[in-house]
Amino acid sequence: MKVGLGLTFSLFSGIALAELGTSTTTNTISQIYTACDPLLASTCSPDLALATGLSIDLEKSSGLFDTLSPEKISFNKHGASLQVTGDTDNPFLILKNYIMYGKIEASIKAATGNGIISHLQLHSDDFDMIEFYILGSSNKTHTFFEVKGAFSGEYDESFVLDFDPRTEYHKYAIEWTENEIIWSVDGNSVRSVTKDQFGKYPQSPMQPFIGITQLTDYDDGVINYSHSPFTMYVANMIIVDYSKASKYQYNSNATSIDALDGSINEREDTAKEEYQSFIKSANGTNDLNPSYRGLISVLLLLISFFI
Repeated sequence: MKVGLGLTFSLFSGIALAELGTSTTTNTISQIYTACDPLLASTCSPDLALATGLSIDLEKSSGLFDTLSPEKISFNKHGASLQVTGDTDNPFLILKNYIMYGKIEASIKAATGNGIISHLQLHSDDFDMIEFYILGSSNKTHTFFEVKGAFSGEYDESFVLDFDPRTEYHKYAIEWTENEIIWSVDGNSVRSVTKDQFGKYPQSPMQPFIGITQLTDYDDGVINYSHSPFTMYVANMIIVDYSKASKYQYNSNATSIDALDGSINEREDTAKEEYQSFIKSANGTNDLNPSYRGLISVLLLLISFFI
């Protein structure tokens, strides 16, 4: 975990304002991720760049991630499970590396429960943010972004899914480019925002986050911990960085980003090819109906008797 001046930010950020009015978060989200804010200090260390593509199956713990509430995160053949059982739990996986434009995707089965929120997000040291968040009490999902910690209601857009995100795995993706943000579900775009649309736009290196936050007071009822555990499941993640660098560094007044040993957007085409390769690989192993797999196995066995 990156530690600088001890400045803190809530992982929940503007959601309470956008969706929940005066609702409050548990212990101000209980868990705090601490970072050095380059807007306030010129001594922040550069951010370690990803500068490649990753396809992560999450079957076991990985050195790729920092964690919040690590005791509430487990791994098995189905992927990662992130659980809330009490009011101090806010489990998150946080990639140690940063991307400077790119795409993240995760196969998620959201947690169920009033006041339980499942997140897939990008977050920068200077409080730029882009995210999906899925409510635990309905099929409602939000797309959201924030610039330098500034929140506006128009940055948040919600929609109702035509499936139950808490009972099925679905793929949620955020593509963030120099000129546009695209949110997708199962490969279908559900929202896009252009750089000039609102006059402000996220333009700082970001870390991928995935996990759960919770509220103490929600519109349709308080959290009932007797119904816990509230569990978010993540089968796999794809993360590709569109830039090439060893580190991403803010300039002296934090108005621009330098890609050390590389350049911003240098590997965008390569990253898009990596993403497609990861998708094809996953489809090749996961999309075949099990009954067809069984039939193929039987046919191969029969053929072997005649060879």
